[in-house]
Amino acid sequence: SGMSFRQMGLTGGITMNARRVWFYLPLVIIELIPLVLRGFEMDFSPEKYLLLDIFTLAVGANEEIYFRGLVIHYLAEKGIKKAIVISSVIFGVLHIATAFGGQKLLPTLLQIIFAFLVGLVLSRIVSLTKRLLPLILWHALHNFITYTTMLPEEVINSIDLNLVIPLLQVVILLVYFIYLWKQ
Repeated sequence: SGMSFRQMGLTGGITMNARRVWFYLPLVIIELIPLVLRGFEMDFSPEKYLLLDIFTLAVGANEEIYFRGLVIHYLAEKGIKKAIVISSVIFGVLHIATAFGGQKLLPTLLQIIFAFLVGLVLSRIVSLTKRLLPLILWHALHNFITYTTMLPEEVINSIDLNLVIPLLQVVILLVYFIYLWKQ
């Protein structure tokens, strides 16, 4: 049988109370890291920004509805924590596709680990809050920031920010996930 919007966490909008804001604060913090260390790419045309907005919102909505909505719902009969782990493993493994684009091994591994941890954190948040829409918006924002803050290798001098930033984000996600798992 089909799932309702409520079962997927798509009802209730994005209204926030103080307790719910705390669920999303670590996600905001990990998005501040590339903004502070890199800044926005300002050479994009307004059309490119608009297309990027549409693209990142579509990807965020699709991935969240699928992984944190449908997959979690259908695997939940095996236990919510087991469903969270299985969904996150699949989400992380699917990000191996970046290796096919010619990305080096270490950045690819970091992206897979990041995606796995994001899956764990977002799945746990949706299991606790029953709200998917804020995660869709965060996912779109994350992808938008990723695309608009990447710097070419020749611009980066002594520290490879393309490795440091995801490494910092992975550490924050890991600590946050351990906290959420105990909830």
